[in-house]
Amino acid sequence: MKSLNEFEDKMIKKRLLPDPLQAVNLTGSQWLPKEQLEKLLVESLSDKDYQNFIVLMDRLVEHPYSYRVKSFYEAYRKPLLSQTKTYDIPKPLYDADGRAYVTTKECLRKTARGEVTLRSPGTGKIQINGEGVDYFKDNQPREQLLFPLVFTGLLGAVDVEATVAGGGSSGQAGAIRWGISWGLRSFVDQEMVEKMRLGELSGSPDTRLPEEGEEEAGTRGCKEEIHLEEEIKN
Repeated sequence: MKSLNEFEDKMIKKRLLPDPLQAVNLTGSQWLPKEQLEKLLVESLSDKDYQNFIVLMDRLVEHPYSYRVKSFYEAYRKPLLSQTKTYDIPKPLYDADGRAYVTTKECLRKTARGEVTLRSPGTGKIQINGEGVDYFKDNQPREQLLFPLVFTGLLGAVDVEATVAGGGSSGQAGAIRWGISWGLRSFVDQEMVEKMRLGELSGSPDTRLPEEGEEEAGTRGCKEEIHLEEEIKN
């Protein structure tokens, strides 16, 4: 930090401003977790020591000339899993009517568990446990499960067939919403998939992408399984 301050003083005397093109961008990475930092330093750290480290490093990268020590602080960062690990987006299968469909199984939210099938093209028909969207008596759970369709502009363009059990109306709507969100990835372009990821359509810590060493999303959130059966037309 001292050397950066000295360099900044020199630039100020020369009436030169920092190059904006050299500005540090930490998007897509994070500071090493305490356990990994301890392994790197080969010494134990208290929680207070670790927090002090984070504060100091944040202060360092905020310096207008921090790009000059980029190799130093990058050694203490790691890529965000959510941006480096890609869950395969399944290709839709086709039913006897020639419509594309994707089934998302094990959609979990709280104690609710559901299964969602999307079909395209559709007319916007929504079926939940054999009933329409009025399966939910209140507006809030209805709006919750419809949000991914509104977000992607596909409301009225795909049909939704869902079964759900367990939990209350909020948990059930959340489980269906996840199934819709994950299934929609097969019907939108990559740009929209990224917008959906950044929009955190889950709204739930129970369904976030797992950190390294944690269980896969199939047990914490939603897991797609595409039916591998062939549709035979006579």
